[in-house]
Amino acid sequence: NYHSVVLPKELAKQHPEMITQFGYQMFHWPLWDEGGIRTMLDSFEYGYSMNRAVHVWNTGMMRSDFRNFSMSWCFQCHSTLISMMRHYVPDPLFSVVIPCHNQARYVIEALVTVSAQSFPNWEIILVDDKSPDGCGMLAQDFAARGGLGPGNEHRLKVLTSPINHGLAESRNLGIKAARGVWICALDADDKLGPNYFFDAAHEMTLQPELQLIYSNQKFFQDSDWVWPVSKFETGSAMVRGPLPVMSLYLKSLWQQVGGYSSALPWGNEDYDFWLNVLAIGAKSKKLSGNQVFYRFKKDSMMRAGDAYGEEERAMLRSRHLDLYHTAKLLRDHRLIMTMANATRQRLLRLQGVATVSAEDKAFGVFWMALSDLHEGRFAEALQGFRQVLKVERLQWQPALYEALTVCRLQGRAASAPMLRKLTQRFPRLNTTGEFQRHDRNCQASA
Repeated sequence: NYHSVVLPKELAKQHPEMITQFGYQMFHWPLWDEGGIRTMLDSFEYGYSMNRAVHVWNTGMMRSDFRNFSMSWCFQCHSTLISMMRHYVPDPLFSVVIPCHNQARYVIEALVTVSAQSFPNWEIILVDDKSPDGCGMLAQDFAARGGLGPGNEHRLKVLTSPINHGLAESRNLGIKAARGVWICALDADDKLGPNYFFDAAHEMTLQPELQLIYSNQKFFQDSDWVWPVSKFETGSAMVRGPLPVMSLYLKSLWQQVGGYSSALPWGNEDYDFWLNVLAIGAKSKKLSGNQVFYRFKKDSMMRAGDAYGEEERAMLRSRHLDLYHTAKLLRDHRLIMTMANATRQRLLRLQGVATVSAEDKAFGVFWMALSDLHEGRFAEALQGFRQVLKVERLQWQPALYEALTVCRLQGRAASAPMLRKLTQRFPRLNTTGEFQRHDRNCQASA
């Protein structure tokens, strides 16, 4: 089409100071169905005869074929539709990242629900997290035998890890390798509804500013409960896990918030991720219906960690100081102080994992130092608090407990200047009765 494609490109070359060119990755029309085309054309039935002069066909046969061209003709042949999409829509548009460890018995189900998507522009990045059941090889063999559909074996990429990273870092590794514009973090034992990507693409079309798309989640296997996911906003997100893990988000959003954290000992890395997303004010949209499916297993890692849920949620909140009231955070610190030995052992193990970030390890050091303080190991606690004083995201937390530990060891005279300096820097601390209670306890114990 000369007037709408060739001529503008030539003009842009001649006048770069006036015309800027953008690739189709920035501007695309994801909804290639008849309803979407009509939306784009404002219900105008496009006809070849109306625009005959600007179409140049290679042969007389092509001219004959396209003499009565209309948009409805495009949908008579699926291959024609796909061919059209390749010119306008990034492929892949969606990257599905699947970490897999001891989930070979479920992973094929997950793969099938991706390949069954009615929107075809997807890829799968499967991260074999040193899985002893060979889930990566199983997935590759399934794709090679045509399990993902004709010609789709190239849409699967398997990353094999020489060490067990865990869910958070495995997702990060997969997302780094992803080529799609949008990310879907799908666990190996969960499933997607067949129109999930199609309906999401429709919303992207109508609201190009969207960064996050989600829906209700239906449980299966040991439960048939439907999670009616609340609107993604501060009030609901602070109370409970705000979104299903397989909600869709822009890869650029993952980059902006720094990916998934490995700091928490019992999981909840997705909850932590969504709170980071919430803090930057991502534009979101909820789809209708139950588009994602969570396999509820009574013996899963999440069930095993339920016994330690209160202390882990306290740790989670201590990573998001701007979302929670200071008094609540100080009460959370008391919960962390009494952490179970199993939780402490997990935190110690994370300290030795090379791929865990320095910031994530710093949170572990802080939480274990709180436990040391509670158990009367004051020298160890003081060392831990001082080790992480300069970690920006911890803010006032280690400095407060450094001062309280000094009070226990050296008395009120030594800690008073430290507390005065801290409350001058963070006035919110001085306005809560919980802080005053901590200070009184320090004086009494000293």
